[in-house]
Amino acid sequence: MSKSLEGCLLISDLDGTMLDENSRIPENNLRAVRRFVEKGGIFTIATGRTVESARRYVEQLPVNAPVCVMNGSLLYDYRQERIVWEHPLPPEAKQYARQVLECMPDIGVEFSSGRQLYVLRGNDITWEHVKFEGLPYVKTTLDEVPPVWHKVLYGAPSDRMVDVMEFCNRVSHHGVTYVATSPQYYEMLPEGSNKGETLGVLARMLKIALDKTFAIGDYYNDRELVRKAGCGALAANAPKELYPEADLIVRDHTQGAVADFVGKIECGTIFAQEV
Repeated sequence: MSKSLEGCLLISDLDGTMLDENSRIPENNLRAVRRFVEKGGIFTIATGRTVESARRYVEQLPVNAPVCVMNGSLLYDYRQERIVWEHPLPPEAKQYARQVLECMPDIGVEFSSGRQLYVLRGNDITWEHVKFEGLPYVKTTLDEVPPVWHKVLYGAPSDRMVDVMEFCNRVSHHGVTYVATSPQYYEMLPEGSNKGETLGVLARMLKIALDKTFAIGDYYNDRELVRKAGCGALAANAPKELYPEADLIVRDHTQGAVADFVGKIECGTIFAQEV
């Protein structure tokens, strides 16, 4: 179909959405995104991953706009290798992390500052995270950390994660918010920072109306992204309680969720505005 998609923005989550069960990009997803861009569309990613963790996927996909990393704390331009917008954590985040380090000695704690990942305390979950994603990291202490943080990740077995959530939400932590990004990860982000708000920043930066934006995700950290977009989709593998947040549900991520979404965009059957 030759309909132009100029002036439209497609933004996709990675894990559980763009990627299959082996953390690879299915060929049908890759073909679909290439078609979207060839028809004049703008494509990018919104992920909880760090700059370096997302890099190998950015290099495989036809990304032609800054990428939303760390769940909205930062927009990174991989072509120019620079941060184009950021929303860092407040200085108090260091003390909030200290509380977890002192009160929950079995919990792994990582934080990201710009392109660099730091490990404050490792456990099986965080070391597996670092190993699986092939991430370079710096082992450090709270007395030696840089002043600017963009996110903190707490790693714990899923049966222990409820205790982490209860602890973080029981104490008074001003200026930050928390979000579950997997059954084993719980993240501290700047208050007001999420993928949806950063989509708004990016759309303004690119001078694209929100009603010309398409977004797709699969987990709780995608909720605001799906809500914010002109048309928001969830992969079928998303938690069922999130389904009402989306305009439509597409295939499971193992079957090409993004390809299914792009196909519906191309048909022009899911968008209120004429594209």
